[in-house]
Amino acid sequence: MARIKVHELRAKSKADLLNQLKDLKAELALLRVAKVTGGAPNKLSKIKVVRLSIAQVLTVISQKQKLALRDAFKNKKFLPLDLRPKKTRAIRRRLTKHQWILYPIFCDRERDKEHTTSALRIPCLNLNVRFCTLQPSRLLICLEMLTRSSV
Repeated sequence: MARIKVHELRAKSKADLLNQLKDLKAELALLRVAKVTGGAPNKLSKIKVVRLSIAQVLTVISQKQKLALRDAFKNKKFLPLDLRPKKTRAIRRRLTKHQWILYPIFCDRERDKEHTTSALRIPCLNLNVRFCTLQPSRLLICLEMLTRSSV
């Protein structure tokens, strides 16, 4: 059996892919029996090709499912965890760009220069409204600013 071309697999329907997967698994079982019983060398070398083909079919099936799910959740408010970008744990915990804009920051501008926008240059009012979105270090800074402005 020749190697399967992935671009041909992508053109097939899900039912066709599942049928092909079933056939490949049956063929792999026969090849393993031939290996145990001392079959021909060409059958033994075929095992690698069949295993690779099974992996390709499974990959195409999962990619098609994920693509369909992405289309289904395109305009929804929340995405399932496996459709969200993985990134790193620290990046996922970071404030979003929108939260940064809402978030008043006036101290140590040099350190946070990449996050400074024109929206951040306006004086901060109602700091206590946004405490739920702040990181602990920034919360202390804003509390200090609040106490200074109230004095």
